[in-house]
Amino acid sequence: MTSNNEKLRQIDYGSGRRQSLGQMIKSIYNEIPEIEVSARSGLANIQESLWYAAPEVLDTILHKVFTFLQTTPILNTPEIPPWLRNIRQIWTAAVSSDKEDGPGPPSASDGS
Repeated sequence: MTSNNEKLRQIDYGSGRRQSLGQMIKSIYNEIPEIEVSARSGLANIQESLWYAAPEVLDTILHKVFTFLQTTPILNTPEIPPWLRNIRQIWTAAVSSDKEDGPGPPSASDGS
């Protein structure tokens, strides 16, 4: 019996940031119930685009995941099941880690 569920590709190469974004996407994907085929497929598409994104535009992947989390109906319910709570924790930890690992904000000083 074959499954119609979208599967995430296993890729173990790329920059540290690409790897951490990939791990975040995989962790979120694994929390979404298998019955939610459309949501899992949408996230799998984002993960696939990660491997083709240039390093300087990896922020767009982070934005795509954010948009996915904000616009996917099953993720925006009044009830907060345990798997949704886990997704929120994964997102928060990943964004926090991304800020710590990435370059700091530009200086507000004009050099004078």
